[in-house]
Amino acid sequence: MATPTRGADRPDASLPHARSRRAGLRFVAVFIGIVLAFYIFSQLGVFTKVVAPASMRFSAVTSEPVIRLVDGDVVRRDTVLSSSRGQVDVHFGCDALEPIVYFGAAVMAFPAAWRRRLIGLALGIPALFVLNIARIVSLYFVATRRPDWFDAAHRDIWQPLFIAATLGLWFTWVMLLPRAGGHRASPGPLSPSSGR
Repeated sequence: MATPTRGADRPDASLPHARSRRAGLRFVAVFIGIVLAFYIFSQLGVFTKVVAPASMRFSAVTSEPVIRLVDGDVVRRDTVLSSSRGQVDVHFGCDALEPIVYFGAAVMAFPAAWRRRLIGLALGIPALFVLNIARIVSLYFVATRRPDWFDAAHRDIWQPLFIAATLGLWFTWVMLLPRAGGHRASPGPLSPSSGR
């Protein structure tokens, strides 16, 4: 004979919500922590004198051969790419460091298995770097062909485009994550990973 289920024996419907809320809070805390650590580090001498200049120089060095495919007159001097028509200087903020940090922080903060986080970083960081090379190359040609368009191209087109691309990469990575039962993950609500 069946017996009534006592209220204490019923599964607590609030538990999944509580776990999701904890995962969400953890995501925000880890994301902010990583980004904050980066900006604190960016104030140190080792960053301003070594890391940032090396990153800007590397961006200029890798952009130069791409530009040379079209403009054989391009000359690089440190972080400056120039020709007789004009020049661009790769400053901090034009080297993809910040978007990479934001993307990496979002990947590391999301509750996924470590192997899948590393895969996300291994694919996303090079993608952002290549996109940044495309940005530098395109801005070089704008600066040397239509300098009056440079500010609009740099500020109004590439900045929001880079933000959208960074978010798009992260959302794509999240949507491709497997969940329990064979379903794909979603950015919200967050759920803990099985760790496998």
